[in-house]
Amino acid sequence: MQKHMKNFNKIIILVFLFIIINYQLIISEEKITIGKSINNQQITLFKYGYGKEIIIIIAGIHGNESNTSKTVMLLKNILDKNETNIPYDKQIWLIPELNPDGILKNKRLNSNNVDLNRNFFTDDWQPFFYYKNLILHAGIKPFSEPETAALKDYLEKIEIANFPLIICLHSSGDAVIPGSDSYRDKKLASLIRNWTNYSRNKINYNTSGELTAWSSQKLNIPSVTIEFKTKVNTELNELLKIINSFLKISIKENFYNNNGKSNSPVSYDDLLNDLPINILHNIIKDDISKENFFKIFNNLKKNNELLLYINKKLNLTSSYVPEDLSEIPKEYTGNKNKIFLRKIIINDLFEMMKTAKNENINLFIISGYRSFDKQKDIYENWIKTLGEQEANRVSASPGASQHQLGTTIDFNSLDFNFAETKEGKWLANNSYKFGFILSYPQGREEITGYRYEPWHYRYIGTDAAFIVYNYFNNSLELFLKWYWDIYIN
Repeated sequence: MQKHMKNFNKIIILVFLFIIINYQLIISEEKITIGKSINNQQITLFKYGYGKEIIIIIAGIHGNESNTSKTVMLLKNILDKNETNIPYDKQIWLIPELNPDGILKNKRLNSNNVDLNRNFFTDDWQPFFYYKNLILHAGIKPFSEPETAALKDYLEKIEIANFPLIICLHSSGDAVIPGSDSYRDKKLASLIRNWTNYSRNKINYNTSGELTAWSSQKLNIPSVTIEFKTKVNTELNELLKIINSFLKISIKENFYNNNGKSNSPVSYDDLLNDLPINILHNIIKDDISKENFFKIFNNLKKNNELLLYINKKLNLTSSYVPEDLSEIPKEYTGNKNKIFLRKIIINDLFEMMKTAKNENINLFIISGYRSFDKQKDIYENWIKTLGEQEANRVSASPGASQHQLGTTIDFNSLDFNFAETKEGKWLANNSYKFGFILSYPQGREEITGYRYEPWHYRYIGTDAAFIVYNYFNNSLELFLKWYWDIYIN
C-alpha cells in the first residue's frame, strides 16, 4: 500500500510539472463586460492567463483612432491561437474599445461629446481644454461618463496582491509618454522605447484628466501612453515586441519592489527619480549602460569642489578665491595679461592641448580665473553697453561667474564662428575625455540662462565629464542640479 502511495505521489508531481511546463496549452480567454457606453454598447475586457503580474492594454479611447483597437484585436487573435506563451506568473488584459460609440462613428468624442481621455480624476483636471485651437469638453466632473466610470470601477477592484501595469494606446504622435513624473513611470516608458521604434517622449498639448495620469497618481499603477506613428496603420509588431519583452521580465521586481527601484547596493536607482526621461533612458537603456553609469558615478567624491553648483541664483561670495591658483605659461595663452587657473586642472589641460596639437589643432587660452571684483567691472560694462536684460544673457553677475572658480577657460575666440572652426569642433567632440565640458550649449539658454558660448569650457574632472557628455546630453546645468539637489541633499 505504501509503495502504491509513493507511486501515486510521483504521478501527481509529474502531472503538476507537466501542467506548469505546458501552461500555455491550457490558457483560454475569459470575456468580461465591464460596462456599457451611452448608446448601450458593451465595453469588453478579454483576459488571458492567471498570474499576479498583469499587463493591461487599453485602446479605442478616442473613436477616430480605430487603428489602436484593430491592433489590439490582432493581438487577441494571436492569443486565442496560443501563439504567445504566457508564463504562469503573468496575465494579459485587453480592452480594445473603451469608446465603442466613438469607434462606430469614427469620432474622437463619446456620444455626450466628451473627450474620455480628459474625464479621469487627476490633480490638474479641468472641465474644458484646448486641443488644436478647439475648445473640447472633459465632462461636468471626473468620471461623469459611463465609459470612464466603468473602467474606474473595474480597475479599483484589482487585488492588492497583484502587480498590474497599464499601457494606453493612441494615435498618432510617435511617442511613449510616462503617466507621471515618477521614476517607475519614466522607467516603464524608457524600457518600451528601447524595445520599439517610437522616437518621442512627449506631446505638445494639454493632457489634463488623462487616463494614465489618473491610474498612476490615484491607483499607484505604473502607466504609460503609446502614440502610434499614424492614424491609419495597425502596429501589431511593435505591440508584440512590448508584450513579449514584459513576459520575460518580472513586473514585481522592476516596478513594485522598493517602488520600482533596485535594491542593489551599487545601483542608487532612487537617485534617478527626477531625471528627464531622455536622460533616464540614456542611463537604463540596457544593463551595460546602467552598470557603467553607476560604476563611474561611484568614483565621484561627495562634496567634490570641482562640482560646485553656481548659476544666476546660486552665487559665490566675494571672498571666494581658490587656494591653488597657478600662472599659465605664455606658450598656452593668447593673451599678454597673466592668466591663472587652479593647479588641480593643469595636468589634464596641458595633456588636452598637447593631444590637440598632435592632431594639428591649435588651442590657446584667452581667459581663466576671474575675481569677484573683476567680474563686477565686466558685468557693469555690459549693462552700460547692452542694457540689463541683454547683459544678463551674455555676462554673469559678480559671484555667478564660473571663471571665479578658477577651473573655467575661454578658448581661442569669443566669436560664435569658433564653433565651426576645426578647433571648436575638436573641443566639442573631445574635451570631455580630459575633464572639460561646454558650459552653455546651443539651444539650452532656457536651462542655463546664458546664450550659446562655444568657447566657454569648465573643468569638472574626467569621470563627471564622461557622465555629462554621454548620459546627460552634454548638459552641465542639468547634471549639477541633479547632483546637488538629489544626491548631496
